[in-house]
Order: sequence, then structure tokens, then C-alpha cells
Amino acid sequence: MDRDKKTTSGDSVHQSPESHPSRDSPRGSAPRTPTGSRLRPPSVYSSRTSPSAGPTPVRSPPMFTNRAASQRSGNASAGHQSPALPTPQTDTESRQTSTTPIYSESTILISSTISSTKIQLSDIQPIEPKILERIKSLEISIKQHRDSEAQLLKNISALNVEIEAAREEHDQLMDVGQQELAKLSPEVDEFQNQSLQNSATIHDYWAALRQLEEQANEKDREINDLKMRLAELQESGEQILQDRNEDEGPAIEELQMSKVQIELEILQQEQEREATQVKITEYNDTYGIHAIQTLRKALARSQERADELMQALNSKTSPSEMIDEKKVDELTLLFEKVMHRRLGAIKAGFDEEINAAAKLECERSHEVDVAHQRYLHTNQVSEETEQRASQAEYNLLNEKKTLAELQATSLRLQAQLGQNA
Repeated sequence: MDRDKKTTSGDSVHQSPESHPSRDSPRGSAPRTPTGSRLRPPSVYSSRTSPSAGPTPVRSPPMFTNRAASQRSGNASAGHQSPALPTPQTDTESRQTSTTPIYSESTILISSTISSTKIQLSDIQPIEPKILERIKSLEISIKQHRDSEAQLLKNISALNVEIEAAREEHDQLMDVGQQELAKLSPEVDEFQNQSLQNSATIHDYWAALRQLEEQANEKDREINDLKMRLAELQESGEQILQDRNEDEGPAIEELQMSKVQIELEILQQEQEREATQVKITEYNDTYGIHAIQTLRKALARSQERADELMQALNSKTSPSEMIDEKKVDELTLLFEKVMHRRLGAIKAGFDEEINAAAKLECERSHEVDVAHQRYLHTNQVSEETEQRASQAEYNLLNEKKTLAELQATSLRLQAQLGQNA
């Protein structure tokens, strides 16, 4: 029977660590043992072992301790009474509460636990590494939860301080508000008295409002009359424009066509004038005074050269040859006179053509001006009609503006009356 109990307690060792009440319960749920028998958490023992060597479930003290804890939890679930293990503490708490070696205390505790539960060392099975890692992670989580609880307590204390400060500030604000309310009470009474006094003027405002409404109605009637007059003016203006288009439309179109034709002819005359001016420039460059003077200078140089040659050849020439040179000079002078005469005739012909073109241009410009005056006269009548219509429209807009101002004044007075009421 005891063997069956041992087997049952051994099977409970392999259960999940989450099923242990000592692990899931909050801090302080398990009874504490005396200070000398407290154990360090498995994380402390694991820090003493070599990382490369890995866990040694059989020889490591934490493994026996956790095995014993699991055995006690299994016995507790089976109905056996066993002493509860102490709550794991941090390394700092362990150093503050214990001064004796930990390994010897753990050995004594394990021995006492084994003797009380009648478990033999051969029955103890090593803890699996996964379970050990899970136990370590749970211990770390417990430590984190305890740290979080401490931090929450600090935060709660700070919030209580802030709440107290806010409460004091609220009380101060309430006191200030009560004082300000006491100061404003006379002003409120004065405002009430003023409102009572203003209520006496409401009837006057209503009378003024009725008068403004009557004026607005009168302005509406005037605006309607102006609209009718404007419509009549627009109809008369349209009729005038239609009559003008019927009577003077063909003449205006003919004048416009003649004006375009005259402009084309003027443009053509300008082009011909430019071509004539180019020809005159070319003739002046070829047969002008400057060219003749250049020829004269060249002839003078040739004459000087000929004189020099004649002086050199005087001894060898006869009087008959001298007579031939004189004939050459006479022929040269005759040629120059003929060229001057021809150039003058050509220039006079061009001047006559230019003067005729200018005269024709003046005549056509006069015709265009006459047609333009007629066109301006016809436009003047239409502009006068449009001006009269514009003046009527302007007067209508002024009346509308005055009416809008009166309506705005009426609305403002109504708003003031509503506020005073």
C-alpha cells in the first residue's frame, strides 16, 4: 500500500508546474518556514553551475528540492499532510535573512522531508530539463509580478498624492469662484435694473421699426417703378439699334468694305514707295553726286598722270597728238554733262510719281475720314441711348443699396430688441 502511495506521488512529479498551488497562488499564500531553512530559487543554483556542463538532475540540490516540492504537492493532492515549502526569495533577500551555507540546509531539509514522507532515495526520479526550465521561467514571472506589484503600489501612492493636490487646488478654485460670485452679485443686480430700464424703450424701437418697414415698402414700390422704366428703356434701345441696323447697316458695311480697300491700296502705295526709294538709292549710289565726284577724282588723277606722261613725252610727240588729248578732255566733260542731265530727269520722274502717290493717299485718307465721321455719328446716337440706360440702371442699383442698408438697420434693431427682451 505504501508502495502504491509512492508510485502515485512519483507520478504527480511529472505533472505541469501550473497545477501546483504554491506556484499559482499570490505572494504570501504559503506559510513561511524559519529563516535558517529558507531556500534560494532554482535560478540561483543554476547560476552556480557551469553553462557548458548542462543541468545534472541527480546531484544538483535544486533538483532534489523541486522534486521534493512536487512530491509534497502530490501527497497533498492525495490527502497526506506534509510541511509546505518556503516561498522562493531573491538573492538579496536570501543574503539578508540567512548567514549559514545553503547546501547544508537544503540537504537537511531534503533529509527531513524524505524521512517524514517515507521516501527512499532510490525512488526519487530526476526532473526533466523542460520541467526545470518551466519552473525557472515561472519563478522569473513571479519575480516580475512582484516587481510590478511594487511599482503599482508606488504609482498608486503617487496618484494619491496628485489626487490630494488636485483636491486642494479644486477647493481653492471653488473658494475663488465663491469670492468672484460675491463680487459679481452687485453687477448682476445693476444689469437687471438696466434691463428693466431698457424695457421702457422697447415700444420706441418697435415704432421706429414700423416706420422703417413703411419706408422699405415705399422703396420697394419705387424700385418696381424703376425696373419698369429700365425695361422700357431697354426695349427702346433695342428698337433704336434694330432701326439703325436696318437703315444704316448696308451703308456701314459699304463704308467698312471701302475702308478695307483703301487700306489695302495705301499698303500697296507704301510698298511701291519703298521700292521707288530703293531704286532712287541705287541710282544715287551709281549716278549720284558722290559717284560723279569719285569719277572726277579718278579722272583728275588720270589727268595728272597723263600730264606727267605728256611732259615726259613732249620731246617725242608731235603737235597733232597734243590736239587729240584736248579732244579727249572735251569728250569727257560732255559725257559728264549728259549723265548729269539724265540723272536729273530720272530723279524728277521719281519725284513726280512720289508726289502723285502722296496726293492720292491724302484724297483717300480724306474719304476714309468722312466715312469714319459718319460712323462715329451713328455710334454717338447708340452710345447716348446706352448711357441713358446705364444711368437708369445705376440709379436702380443705388436704390437697391439704400434698401439693403435699411433692411440691415432693421435687422440690427430687431436683434437689439431681442437681446433687450
